Amino acid sequence: MKMLHTGLALAMMTVLATAGETVRSSYTQTPPPPSPSISLYNAGEWQVDLFGNYAFTDSGNERLIDDHAWGGGIAFNYFFTRNFGLGVEGSLFDTDHDTLGTTALDLYWRFPIGETGWAPYLYGGVGLTFNADDLNSDDFRDARNRAEDDRDLRDGDDVLFLGHVGAGVEYRFNAHVGIFTDARYTWTEQDDSDFAVARAGIRFAF
Repeated sequence: MKMLHTGLALAMMTVLATAGETVRSSYTQTPPPPSPSISLYNAGEWQVDLFGNYAFTDSGNERLIDDHAWGGGIAFNYFFTRNFGLGVEGSLFDTDHDTLGTTALDLYWRFPIGETGWAPYLYGGVGLTFNADDLNSDDFRDARNRAEDDRDLRDGDDVLFLGHVGAGVEYRFNAHVGIFTDARYTWTEQDDSDFAVARAGIRFAF
């Protein structure tokens, strides 16, 4: 009888010990899921750019910007993937005679360097340049109806089609704030009216 009681006690202790190990192992086998990592550059990203710019020429261009002009602008961009995006921008330049305005639709191709924050990019676009002091002109409402003579474009209301290509680099402090700088060359449909533009600004991403 004593041996039976001893056997039952040993069996009970074995069952309890096994149950305790099962409970402890159930906790160690279900670690919390890792938190998702956030990239500095992402697909589906909206951007707002605020920038200053400087336009200049060395070709004797006196029809739009004289030798140079300072200005600023704003842009709105959307990146469909981590690398490719589309944007629309507008700029104003203070010339000697009036205010030159430009607007363009741009295509961006960027190359983020891992998660270093640096991202070189190429971009190009098409748009318009116009006399921003007279947005109600007939020429602005109908871009094809503009003078083709040799008069000074800075004093007129002419709307010219433009195209540009350029390259730049962006640096992200975090996933939402960065700075950028780039340069581009702009062609217009009017002779002797091409110019280059350098930009620098701050970029907000959402």
